[in-house]
Amino acid sequence: PGTKLDKEFSPGPFDVICHRGRSAFDHVGNRRFRKTIEVNSHRYITAGRGERTLIVLEIVDSFRSLSPQGGFVKRYSSGRETEYWVEIGD
Repeated sequence: PGTKLDKEFSPGPFDVICHRGRSAFDHVGNRRFRKTIEVNSHRYITAGRGERTLIVLEIVDSFRSLSPQGGFVKRYSSGRETEYWVEIGD
């Protein structure tokens, strides 16, 4: 599913939690991500197809660089193992 993170990992202010629900929606990193998308929406809409890809990559890379241990994360659990976080990658 992705790169498993340390047991001590806890999503920080620049991590985007990829999950449905209020707790993910309200997480500071998710709010920051939505605001970044909003700020760049006009630039994206007026860009050409190739430039749009670059805009998306720029935003994703900026969040990943601000959170070196995480970035875009998801919580998993297995039958025998406790819950753990993974960095979901590209």
